[in-house]
Amino acid sequence: MRKLLFILFFIPSVLFGQNTYYVSNLGTDAAGEDGSMEEPWATLSYACTRAIAYDLIIIQTDITDNNRAVLSARVNVTGIGNPTITTAFVATSGADAYITMNASAGNAVLGNNTISYINFDGNLTATRCINVDYKSKVVIHHCDFIDFRYSAIIFRGTGSFSTTPTNTLPTGNKVY
Repeated sequence: MRKLLFILFFIPSVLFGQNTYYVSNLGTDAAGEDGSMEEPWATLSYACTRAIAYDLIIIQTDITDNNRAVLSARVNVTGIGNPTITTAFVATSGADAYITMNASAGNAVLGNNTISYINFDGNLTATRCINVDYKSKVVIHHCDFIDFRYSAIIFRGTGSFSTTPTNTLPTGNKVY
């Protein structure tokens, strides 16, 4: 299985110049660390501040992260061995969650994000796990969600529940 994961992630990195970053409970969120396998970061939220389009973030071990992780378009996150991310992040608005993938209200934008093979634990404190606003082609698979106070995943396609949308709506989003 590890060989298959390596092949699936290595080939795109060679073809598209993708960077692969690692997150581990042995890591440090410091500017001097490079997020490599030898110098992993400690939290997904920190890794998200460094990753750009076509990058891959690999969660290696169980971690605790209580800060918001803002996932940019075309950045993917996967776990090896189904690690657990425990968070106590409390949302301050309806569009806020531990992991946010938000665009401005209006026409949907291409997200092209994948989150996979991770367990998320809200520790009976965190309000929401993943919020996707106005983004297309976001795929979340093989993830477990426990103990979030309000919701595990939210997809929103317009700015209001009471008006008829007049803009381009998100398409191609999947959860399985």
